[in-house]
Amino acid sequence: MHVKVSVSLILVYVRQAFMRIKSKLLRTHDIVLDNDSNRLRLFDGDSLKHEFHYGSITSDNWGSVYEKYVGQVYESNGYEVEYRGLLKGFLDSGIDLIAQGPADEFYIQCKYSVRKINNKIGKQKMENILYKAGNFLHKKYAGKKLSFVLVVPSVRDMILPHMEAYFLSKNQLQHQVKLSIVEIPMRLSSFCDPNSLDEVVK
Repeated sequence: MHVKVSVSLILVYVRQAFMRIKSKLLRTHDIVLDNDSNRLRLFDGDSLKHEFHYGSITSDNWGSVYEKYVGQVYESNGYEVEYRGLLKGFLDSGIDLIAQGPADEFYIQCKYSVRKINNKIGKQKMENILYKAGNFLHKKYAGKKLSFVLVVPSVRDMILPHMEAYFLSKNQLQHQVKLSIVEIPMRLSSFCDPNSLDEVVK
């Protein structure tokens, strides 16, 4: 007896598998984005352990991939990185990464979206970012100024006009935390443009 399985059903199963294992795998492996073959590859040292086709990764899960990508950028610059977002999920208190260097420490929130339309950070989202991070950092404050970094692949694509200035203006209103925005691009192949991704997600 032959069972006919649709491509969309296979993609659903693959996505569910990725969601179950993604956090642990992303925390414990190095990632490489292979845009030639549209695959996310996970390495343990020089050994390839897992790979996922871009089409099996949902738009929400790309945010987790971006957290790992940003963490690796900091690690390549000599920082030790704690992957709070991948470990705690929604309970990360608005801090995805803590990057500890010899002379400085950064508390980091990452924002990433494969869709450029109707998904930019506006005032409400920005206030939520500041509120959650502020609550966490207030508990960490011990007389030494802390550094909170909002990391995005592109300010133009991710943040509404004037919101960058709004975010940074909070530096004038408090002295406990230094706020900054850093761009760390994560370029994907055209397979993951908004239109083709919508087709895959459906």
